[in-house]
Amino acid sequence: MKEIILIVDDNPDMTRFLERLIRGELQLETHSADSAEAALLVLEKNSVHCVLADMRMPGMDGMELLRAIKKKDVLLPVIIMTAYGAIETAVQSMKEGAYDFITKPFEEERLLHMVRRALEHQRLLQKNLSLEKKLREKEKETFFVGESPRMMQLIGTLKLVARTEVPVLITGETGTGKELAARMIHNLSNRTGKPFVAVNCPAIPENILESELFGYRKGAFTGAISDREGLFQAAQEGTLFLDEIGDISSPLQAKLLRVLWSLFALLRSGIYPRISPLLPITSFPYFARSSGWTKSGLRRMRYSFLFPGNGKATHVNSRMR
Repeated sequence: MKEIILIVDDNPDMTRFLERLIRGELQLETHSADSAEAALLVLEKNSVHCVLADMRMPGMDGMELLRAIKKKDVLLPVIIMTAYGAIETAVQSMKEGAYDFITKPFEEERLLHMVRRALEHQRLLQKNLSLEKKLREKEKETFFVGESPRMMQLIGTLKLVARTEVPVLITGETGTGKELAARMIHNLSNRTGKPFVAVNCPAIPENILESELFGYRKGAFTGAISDREGLFQAAQEGTLFLDEIGDISSPLQAKLLRVLWSLFALLRSGIYPRISPLLPITSFPYFARSSGWTKSGLRRMRYSFLFPGNGKATHVNSRMR
């Protein structure tokens, strides 16, 4: 596919000359516009690789066009054409982000060389961005090291879960990497640029944990001198990881369960409350007999009503080497 140059000039003779020159010498496609406003419409509908714009035009001038282009695509190279006596303006355009400027009248070969360099510059920028993206994608997949079938199965499950918008339950023995699994889910999801808030529930005193999670209003209790945002709000549009949730008291678990279930029910109905959409991920220690009538087992069973069939359950253990 040929690269496309957008020529913006209110002089039709100059526009036709530049089109013949660029098509004939560089074998490139061209689009043209007789005003900055028309040029912006062309950019909305077409993929353009370089813009060649006159500085002085009726209505929006070349400087305003440059600023508008850079707001939409900072990587798109813009070459400004200006007449004698407007060098100061051309220098200002360089400060505003123009790739280069050329004064009229100009030598054909100089303009062609400038366009070639601008296109090569844009190719290098796009290549760098592509490599950086691939590197970031590779980094996302290196949370767990191993090539065993069970490890590959775990990583595949995490990738699958990351594409969803449902709550996630992670089980596993202490130290097996439940938080790593949660971070991998977050980084592989479309929330990767949003907050990842990890809460080690048993490490926070229970009388403080509730305030930390849900926040409070000024005057709610002695010492509450101002409003405080809770961690549910801090994780807005991102991921909230509630680690070892089975080790906190039953009353607080009940409150958490109510919040998680309410959020999930609202999201399924297409309603997005102020603290949503966030992705709640919870973890439990692994119990060999999770259906046993132990206190921890009963707590774990409460959350099983939320996740199976509605969410995703993932198990991590120490034998996935």
